[in-house]
Amino acid sequence: MIKGKARRNGIRATLPLPAGMADALRHAWHWWREEMHGLIAPATERFTGTGTTVTLVSDAHGTPHLHEQHRASGGLPDDWQAACRDRPVIMLMDSAQVMRLPLTLPRAARSSLKDAVRYRLAAEAPIDPAALYFDIGEVSAGSNRDEIRVDVALCTREQAARLEAAAERAGTTGCVVGFSPEGHPSPTFIFSVSRGAQHALATTRLNRWLFASACGIVLAIGPALHAGASWLTTRTQAAIDESRAVQGKAIRLAEEQARLRAVQDAISAVRAAPGLLPVLEDVAAHLPKQAWVSQLHYEQGGLRITGHAADPTTAARALEQAGSLSAVRLESVSRLDPGSGTADVPQFVMQARLARTGAR
Repeated sequence: MIKGKARRNGIRATLPLPAGMADALRHAWHWWREEMHGLIAPATERFTGTGTTVTLVSDAHGTPHLHEQHRASGGLPDDWQAACRDRPVIMLMDSAQVMRLPLTLPRAARSSLKDAVRYRLAAEAPIDPAALYFDIGEVSAGSNRDEIRVDVALCTREQAARLEAAAERAGTTGCVVGFSPEGHPSPTFIFSVSRGAQHALATTRLNRWLFASACGIVLAIGPALHAGASWLTTRTQAAIDESRAVQGKAIRLAEEQARLRAVQDAISAVRAAPGLLPVLEDVAAHLPKQAWVSQLHYEQGGLRITGHAADPTTAARALEQAGSLSAVRLESVSRLDPGSGTADVPQFVMQARLARTGAR
């Protein structure tokens, strides 16, 4: 049973999971593994070019058999023709069909070993070199410092063609004929490659390049997007800061202009208002002789006149003639108590506005 671990009061405790949950998790794990294997395995085999290739070994008579690695794994049918159908194969020749030929060549021939070996075979081989396939194996230093030893393997084209024909009759998609002295599934010497195998190799190489290109694009697009986003963010922030700076300057300029206009209006109002001394002189000149002023209150262009006159109405009409006053209005008339000494002279209160033009 699957068990979970919990911690209670600082002490670790092992709690068994319910049987239904354990079975559900186990089934989910198996399903996920099978589904992922079905999705990933074909892509991996297509990328690496392995996993679907079947290795065959021919005997001295040229009869193919499954390699012992496939027979040990048990994943393929025992019949090699059924196992190779619709799959590429590697056909390993028997040692009796291959001749090993060690050659000693000049060190200068290392850059063109194929041509040097072909020349030696044409000069020394007992049969026509055109009827042979050869491949070069290990290259080592010779006894002389100016010489190299080359391990060459030879086989007849007829034997290789016979094996390719057998593979083609079995319905394979491609065939590689080679030789492995140690019996490994991968050939050490390769004599011939069919067109189907060449196409499969080219496809595998193309898939690898596509995968590497996709990985490169994925790895490069992240930093590129980050750099582009950083550049765009920096540019946008700079534009926002510039706009805010321009707006701030405009706001400060508007505030300064408003303050200047307010000062200009105040100065204009002061200049337009008449002086108080000419106003007093004008009031004194137009008041009747039986009237006098006791209080004069000025506020915001308005003038409040308090005084005494035998006839307040006549005094108000007289002040209407003053050029420094406008909108003269008699607000109230009252008589003082008899004990004040001025009981016979009424008290008046007048309101007036200072005229915009008048004596200065």
